[in-house]
Amino acid sequence: MIILKMFFAVIRKNVFSFLLFFISAIALSQNKLPPDSLKNPDFIRKLVVYRNSYSFINYNINYFEWNDSLAIKSFFEKLIQTDKRKLKVLHIGDSHVQADLYTGYVRNRLQEKFGKGGRGFVFPYAAAKTHSAYDYFTSCKGKWEFSKNNSPKPNFDMGICGATIHTDDSSASFKFTFRRDELDSSFKIIKIYLKKSEQSFNLKLKACNSELPIEINCNEKNDLPYILILLDKISDTLEFKINKTDTSQSFFECYGMLMESTHENGVLYCSVGINGAGYASILREKLFPSQLQEFNPDVVIIDLGANDFYRGAFNKDLMGRNLSSVIDTIRKYLHEPVIIISNSQDIYRRRLNIAACKDFSELTRNTAMQKKCVFYDYYYISGGRYSMRKWYSNKLAKKDKIHLTTQGYCTKGELFVNAIWNSYYFYLTKKRIQNDSLIIQQIKPEPEKNTKISGKQIKHVVKQGETLSEIALEYHVTVGQIMKLNNLKSDKIKPKMVLIIK
Repeated sequence: MIILKMFFAVIRKNVFSFLLFFISAIALSQNKLPPDSLKNPDFIRKLVVYRNSYSFINYNINYFEWNDSLAIKSFFEKLIQTDKRKLKVLHIGDSHVQADLYTGYVRNRLQEKFGKGGRGFVFPYAAAKTHSAYDYFTSCKGKWEFSKNNSPKPNFDMGICGATIHTDDSSASFKFTFRRDELDSSFKIIKIYLKKSEQSFNLKLKACNSELPIEINCNEKNDLPYILILLDKISDTLEFKINKTDTSQSFFECYGMLMESTHENGVLYCSVGINGAGYASILREKLFPSQLQEFNPDVVIIDLGANDFYRGAFNKDLMGRNLSSVIDTIRKYLHEPVIIISNSQDIYRRRLNIAACKDFSELTRNTAMQKKCVFYDYYYISGGRYSMRKWYSNKLAKKDKIHLTTQGYCTKGELFVNAIWNSYYFYLTKKRIQNDSLIIQQIKPEPEKNTKISGKQIKHVVKQGETLSEIALEYHVTVGQIMKLNNLKSDKIKPKMVLIIK
């Protein structure tokens, strides 16, 4: 009898322990996030990957910054909802964006992770006598006129794309040819932004997979700024021909096209850039507000400005007013958008370093913080002043030391994508400085670190990739003077050499 009581007592104790274990396991499973969850900080941290590492890039400060988490909150929340709704991003830039190498890299990486919401805005650039993006090229026939936002006095109104084409030639046409495998099979929605009028020519669209052309009425009676076309199948060639169907028709005016997926999820990352554009360029786009309101992006990235000071003096007050006006316009026509402000990396002009890039970094930072925007300090992240020489010596920049090579733009895109992951990781773990903000302590490498002053004598420590002519330009002396002071028999120098400058 005693043995039986002991037996049942052991069972009751074990059952109770098992129940405790089972309840604890359920509680843990409810609190523990799946290992591949986008809400799991450990998973997000593992997404930060760099294919190459360069000593002159400040990876440790590759973050977005904000002084109020409300500036970035909706971006992260909508990013993890892309399985249910489409995230729209509008990236506005200049020549670094028009070719789309950098922004295309960002778009591809985000769409790989969150789904393909569309190709975004495309433009018949050939009719405006300029180059297309990397993934398609354009051609045209007939007589075309155009306006671009880099012109102080444009002849035609412009919208989001920053350019407009216009023709009164009833035999004119323009054509898009996309690279094979660049378009997803779901990119079948085409929106042609144009000037609707009873005097407008109509269009005929010939796709590579259709026997008969699609007839397009360019004067639909609605308030939309575009004509919508739904393709049966995706086509890598789209040829639009002017179709005069009435004697009253006398012109056609186009502001660009948007290619979207037919499903309502994923990322729709749109890049729009014009060579030579600046902040004032956006303010010249009369149709920008109405098209912006209709497109309704969740995130707007303002990524230009160097053209406002590259060829002349740095006008801090004017640039600050123009940037603030662009921000105010975006907020006026959108409901609580996330606005990200970036800046220029170190650049040169005619072999002279543009010192105003540092001032531009400070201007964009101050404006972003004052206007409660998100800030991306690409100037210091990419290396700060004189770092462009290192980008060039590592085959990341072109000879002009303004534009980047394909590898360089991919590196820039990689930095931007990883800045998203780094910042999101901090947001999830609430590792923020100053309570509700994320402000990175700046690392500002300056040439003074490589300059030694002894009495009245100035010495320079040679950096990797530097040439004697560049050093001479930096200190406003001649190559011959440096060679004479240092008893050099040729202009060949090596890293870590200490040169007497004067």
